[in-house]
Amino acid sequence: MKKITLLAITLLTSIYSTAQNSYTFSATQGTYTDLVSPTSMNNNQFWDWDEFGPVALPFSFSVFNNTYSHFIFFDDTFALVNSSTASFDFDIDVDNYTILTPISAFIQDRDITENGSLSPISYKTEGTTGSRIFKMEIKNAGLEEEIWEDEVSTSFLNYQIWLYEETSKIEDEIHREFILKK
Repeated sequence: MKKITLLAITLLTSIYSTAQNSYTFSATQGTYTDLVSPTSMNNNQFWDWDEFGPVALPFSFSVFNNTYSHFIFFDDTFALVNSSTASFDFDIDVDNYTILTPISAFIQDRDITENGSLSPISYKTEGTTGSRIFKMEIKNAGLEEEIWEDEVSTSFLNYQIWLYEETSKIEDEIHREFILKK
């Protein structure tokens, strides 16, 4: 009897439920190109668990009915925030930020001497008002686990996140080279 009741509840729930398609996904292939003359966030400062920002976006950007005016880079990723005084904190209200994570990896600056930076964090705006593209970039980031284990950083990755003013589209560009251990 319990199985029949559970089946009936499941069927009724699925009949009255509707999917919420609030985004579409598409994939393309292209050539990764570094940003030319971007604005630095870390200013040649070594980073690992650091936070840079908030920095004002050149236009308001909406994600899932939340509008953001700034962005932050923290630890391994970028986040859109809705305040010029925001600081990333796992305990803050989720309506105050959206995390942008094109790749799930623990990354850090490749300068393991911590005397400077080999892995710039930067951004750039291109285009004219109404059709601008805001681009955030991590260049030449190392993999934390490789650095922890071997105290070297031979593997690296680059990625960019693009925010489109006109369409509210989000794109990412990723380039990675990993040296596998034998």
